Amino acid sequence: MASINSSTLPLACNYAVSKVVGDSKRPYLGVPKRMPIIKAQSQNSMVELEEVDKLRRASLFGLGAALVATPFSSPAFADILGTKNLIMDNALVRPVIKVAGISGSLAKRSRNRWLIQAASEICAEYVPGMQVEDLDISGLPLINPDLIVNGKFPPEVEEVRQKILASDSLLFATTEYNYSVTPLMKNIIDWGSMQPNVFDEKPAAIISCGYEFGGGLAQFNLRQIGVRINMHFLNTPNLYVRLGDPPPKFDPDGNLIDEEARETIKQILIALKKFTQRLDGSKCGPIVPSPLPLPAPAPAPAPN
Repeated sequence: MASINSSTLPLACNYAVSKVVGDSKRPYLGVPKRMPIIKAQSQNSMVELEEVDKLRRASLFGLGAALVATPFSSPAFADILGTKNLIMDNALVRPVIKVAGISGSLAKRSRNRWLIQAASEICAEYVPGMQVEDLDISGLPLINPDLIVNGKFPPEVEEVRQKILASDSLLFATTEYNYSVTPLMKNIIDWGSMQPNVFDEKPAAIISCGYEFGGGLAQFNLRQIGVRINMHFLNTPNLYVRLGDPPPKFDPDGNLIDEEARETIKQILIALKKFTQRLDGSKCGPIVPSPLPLPAPAPAPAPN
């Protein structure tokens, strides 16, 4: 199996490979026809899977340029087209956007945790190419720099930090205590924002439910914190589920049954996906590499 590493990826993405095809003598940018097929193994990390996809999309872009530069009548045209089909059939289509869902409550029957669960279900059904994972932060110790020994975080802290770092975006379901975020929410933010800041440049969205303001003031507080730690929050749509207003929002088993809230969560997830793609080009369409100049057109034949 071919392997992807930091040296081969830039080579593919910048099309340092050029080749003379057939009798046309036209150099084209792409990959050899007999390139090894890159297959993803289940034990590979998501980072490696994303690198495989970058290589695929980079190769396809180069092959597209080759098709434009190659005469249709040339034998090279079919050769290039076959290589394109080979890559399409044997590689990933696009990496999945991974969303870490963070709830601000320890309660087993927390409505905000139920919102994360609802978001995960709605995402799986209506937003292809994106996954929401409920991130468990209940086992973290209270923030204390004395627990950092020789520059290393406690293992349970480091595990959560790495999961946040590996995510592409974040979905917060913030419980509101006294017009602010909860100690649990502040604790994960404080641990995660210690250098190196794993929240840095992360796109994020907020949903909440509660009484009185539906968690709206906690959302406002969280947005203020996000400015300091350089998170990028989605501005709209918004969800503030007011638990005191009829009809009931959840059934006894914790399922979100309010159709308006479910639809809003779907729209938030769709918007978050687009927002993440805008901020991270590797999640959105082909990567456009630094192009090599195309050959100059052949001079017109001299008149007889």
